[in-house]
Amino acid sequence: GVALVPIAISGAHDLVPTGFKMRPGSVDVAFGNPIPTKNLKKTDLKSLMEKSWDDLYAIKSLMDKNRAKKRSQDEIVKK
Repeated sequence: GVALVPIAISGAHDLVPTGFKMRPGSVDVAFGNPIPTKNLKKTDLKSLMEKSWDDLYAIKSLMDKNRAKKRSQDEIVKK
């Protein structure tokens, strides 16, 4: 089996606030630690999904906190 790598994206919503009209900007992308799948069986699918979602949520939460902190610092600099 091939390892499952959680990938999180933060800031994409800011680029497409309504509809499908995109505007320029940047997003942050982070890769989590590979989750081994070697020797897993179909009965392991639920625990694999839970592990991957837990890891993804943790990565995304940290990214969002860092993005909010950077946004606050940018606003202070603008003033």
